[in-house]
Parts: sequence; structure tokens; C-alpha cells
Amino acid sequence: MKKISLFFAILFVASLAITTSSCKKEKPASLTCSIDGTQFTSLVRKNTKGGISDWDKEGFILVSTDVGGKYLTLLIAGQSEKEYGLELNIFSAKAGCTVVYNAGGEEGEDTGKYTGTAGKITVTEIDEDEKLISGTFSFTLVNVEDATKSIEITDGVFEYLKYQETTISSAMIAVFAGAVAG
Repeated sequence: MKKISLFFAILFVASLAITTSSCKKEKPASLTCSIDGTQFTSLVRKNTKGGISDWDKEGFILVSTDVGGKYLTLLIAGQSEKEYGLELNIFSAKAGCTVVYNAGGEEGEDTGKYTGTAGKITVTEIDEDEKLISGTFSFTLVNVEDATKSIEITDGVFEYLKYQETTISSAMIAVFAGAVAG
């Protein structure tokens, strides 16, 4: 009887160890920041990593939308854990980052489109196995239609954003630029 009890005790401990080691805990993805003092919390995210077809670089495009329809897009020309400074002409840059923000407000609110004039993104972690990226960001942006309007993005944090790998084409970058221009 003692042998049977000991066998079941060992079997229970072994199955517990196997169950615990095989269950990976999902890390909660988030992208948050303050835009001119107002909290932006992303509800929908589409993140892409890949070779940028017209550059000899690879990078990330992180697209986030909040509940009010505002969206924030970060483009990182590079795939390393490091700081990326803003490039005013990201299309000719070999490394760096840029940002687009669309206020998307209701009538009477700011519905303008903004692009970065200063700032940075710091990539703090890239998990190639799980396809996750984390980091921080801050920017000064100017309205593309009225350069007298500017906004500040502070306290930007993105954590455990799941990305898909693909080629980032000129068309994708043109859409990114079109978010500002049109």
C-alpha cells in the first residue's frame, strides 16, 4: 500500500512539474503615452517587422488606435535594442525613427494630422522567439496643415507588442506617409 501511495505521489509531482513548465503565461501587450497631457491607450495594434524593400535596412511599423479613433504610428528603421533618433526624412535615412499621429476628433475638436519634428524611440527588448517588441518613446510633433500647432508625446511605453514578419514595401511606407499627407 505504501508503494502505491508513493507511486501516486511521485506521479502527481511529476505531472505538476510538466504542467507548470509547459504553460507559458501570456504577457499583456500595451502601448500608452500622454499626448499634450491626455492619456492615449491603444486598444487595437497592428505591428510589422521586416525588410524595408527600398532600403538596405530592416525595421518595424507599430500602428495603434485608441477608443476615440485617434491613431499613432511609429516607424523604426532598424531591428536592434537601442535608441533611435527622429529622422525628418525617414525615406532617405539608413537608421532612425519617425512618428505620425492623427487626432481623428469629432467636429469642433482637433482633427489634424501631425508628424514628428524631434524625439526618439528606445527599443528595450526584442524577443525573436515570441515575436515581441518593447520600448519607450517621446516626440514633439507639428500639424502638417498648420505649423503653428504642435503637440508633445511624453511617457510613451510599448510592451510585449506581438509583430508579424513580412517585407515592408514602399507601398506600406507610402500609406504611412499618406496618413499625414492625406
